[in-house]
Amino acid sequence: MNRFMNFPMSHLRVKIHVVDCSTGYYVKEDCRYPAYTGKEPGDVEYILPIMTQPFDLKASSVPTWEEQIVFNKRFGYFIKQSNGGPDVLLFFELLGFVSAEKTRASVDADQHGEQPRTIAWAFLKILGTNGALNTDTKLYLQLYCPPPQAMRRKHLSVIEAPETIEVYEWWRFYPRNQYPSALHVTVKGVRPPEHLDLEAADRNPESIQWSRLPEQVCQIPNKPMLSFHGGQMGCFTVLFSHAGTMLAAACAGRGAYPVVVYEIPSGQLLAAFGGHFKVIYDLCWSSDDHRLLSASSDGTVKEWNVEKLRGPVQKVLSHPSFVYCAQYHPAAQNLVLSGSYDATVRVWRVDVDEVNGQLLLEFEGHSGFINTICFDVDGSRMFSADSTGLIIVWETYVHDDQHPCHLWNIERKIKKESLRGVPINMLQVHPNGCYLLIHAKDSVLRTMDLNVLLVKEYAGATNRRERIHSTFTPCGTFIFSGSEDGMAYVWNTDTGDMVAIYSDLWYTTAVHGVAFHPHENMVAFCAFGQPIHVYLYDPNVPQM
Repeated sequence: MNRFMNFPMSHLRVKIHVVDCSTGYYVKEDCRYPAYTGKEPGDVEYILPIMTQPFDLKASSVPTWEEQIVFNKRFGYFIKQSNGGPDVLLFFELLGFVSAEKTRASVDADQHGEQPRTIAWAFLKILGTNGALNTDTKLYLQLYCPPPQAMRRKHLSVIEAPETIEVYEWWRFYPRNQYPSALHVTVKGVRPPEHLDLEAADRNPESIQWSRLPEQVCQIPNKPMLSFHGGQMGCFTVLFSHAGTMLAAACAGRGAYPVVVYEIPSGQLLAAFGGHFKVIYDLCWSSDDHRLLSASSDGTVKEWNVEKLRGPVQKVLSHPSFVYCAQYHPAAQNLVLSGSYDATVRVWRVDVDEVNGQLLLEFEGHSGFINTICFDVDGSRMFSADSTGLIIVWETYVHDDQHPCHLWNIERKIKKESLRGVPINMLQVHPNGCYLLIHAKDSVLRTMDLNVLLVKEYAGATNRRERIHSTFTPCGTFIFSGSEDGMAYVWNTDTGDMVAIYSDLWYTTAVHGVAFHPHENMVAFCAFGQPIHVYLYDPNVPQM
């Protein structure tokens, strides 16, 4: 935009609508080429709007987003009106917010009675009247004032489309009064590659230059970099690959829960693996990034071949109840460990011909459902935690390939009084192997010295109900955590001081997933019903 207005607004966002010009409704999913959010037969599905990240007007009076917004749909469907394709009209609605609190409240207009103010709007027909495509080039869109007599409609819910769309009615029925400003946008299609040459990347690791050097202390990411539409119901967890070239996301749609893989740093959609029909709680990359595990409340752990990017599921490990976690053994990548609702840790072989793998052993010891398992760096010890607050340390050294787990046993049970009866969401071993990060549902994060079992606490984030994740940075200097208040928090691991708060994620639900990049000063956040946000460190931007 090249000019701004004098309104008492603190933040601006742009809401992007994809509308069928011939009907005035949101464009329906292409039933002939369904997107990755597969739908149940008979459901009427629409491509719902997406909003940009907020622009803070305290930083500049000239809003500039420079943000990539991704609709994970087949681009050809939008540009061909033949064969029943839609006549696509894009609307850009400039929304002003008085404060972060009112922004969060405005999402539920029925409960809070507040909505953001529509400052201006613009439109773009992807296929022009002359048959030319308005794509692949920067376009200057005139902004228009909203009609003063137009009645404001309630916000679109997460899973339903309205009978009419307000901004479409402005375009269709009202005179257009120019607003003294413009919006610059570029619309383009991104084609997923047929094959991602991971072997070439392995042969030439210098092909991607990360800003953080090996062994260098991490910096706190402070600049929005990417934003993804993580499914109609958002995303539950995210995880960067070991090489840092991919980001896996456990997305949620109506009737489908795909694992979606994005290329990093471009944000390009690489693959979408469909097969789960309930929430995916955990993801795990193999050490070579060729395979990916997903653990779901549908009672299965699935293994996907990421090398091929497409194709059916590689392994399906069936359980008698919900599965909350699954991990590859660090020293034996043919072994998968899983934890589930029935308080059992299971060991599976996945280097077998059977699609269901081979169940080797079932370990008991927990009395509550197992939410998390993790290993130390060499896999000689595994840590598991459950809904009662119990942590078990297992000896998991792999002695031989024929009988890899026949000597595994419980090394110790850790019962902390402060954790008695408190469900533990997740565990993670510090990069130096000496500390264990414990994330429990009492709004307190803890690190425990694994030698003397002394505990340090970190307060500030809220977590009483949801399954929230936290993580060490690769250097171990910081702890990042989600929170039920829609924000993310950062602490110094050694001092316990809170050093940053991500208050401008603008999530209206709990921040469930947090993942830090293994080689770059980059972090990803996700939440149900919200987009996936990726932040990058920029030395020229003020700290959080």
